[in-house]
Amino acid sequence: MTKRQILFLVAGMMLALTRGGRADHKQSPEGVRPAVDARGDMLWRLHVLHVHEVEMAKIGNESGASVEVREFCGKLIDDHRKSNKDLLQMAAGHDFLVVPSGAALDELPAKHRLADRLRGMRGAELDRELISAMVRGHEQAIEMVRRDRALAGDEDVRKYLDQLMPVLQLHRDRAAALKRSMKVIKSSKLEK
Repeated sequence: MTKRQILFLVAGMMLALTRGGRADHKQSPEGVRPAVDARGDMLWRLHVLHVHEVEMAKIGNESGASVEVREFCGKLIDDHRKSNKDLLQMAAGHDFLVVPSGAALDELPAKHRLADRLRGMRGAELDRELISAMVRGHEQAIEMVRRDRALAGDEDVRKYLDQLMPVLQLHRDRAAALKRSMKVIKSSKLEK
């Protein structure tokens, strides 16, 4: 993670802490608590997506059994790092805050639990679980991007999402193909 990414992350977390531990509300002088700009939450969720995908792909790249899974994980690392860099540059260029809401923060423990579970696996078991998680995760990410695209009010955010969508679809399709090939290999071994 670059210094700039860390600064954005720390700034978002500090903002959350100064708001009573949650960043989904701003305290106004009158005590009214309007919601934080939805764009900040959207950008945070995309940032977390990229960081999480890189983290998971590193596990597969280091501990996966098959060359195909390790190569796929290498591609995921490269693509999600680039997409995250583009996201943070776009946000910084427009002074958009990448700020989590309470709901976005609530998603983090499940992501960490999955990565921790995968770290405890090796070989073919890791390949199967990782690829299954990649299929599910990319399907969820595609749906999130579709939803966010429909709600995005900023042209540069929409452009970013339009560029991200085919990358996510390619990752999902490649993960699904790997998952199918694992099932074929597993069933052919059972027949012997």
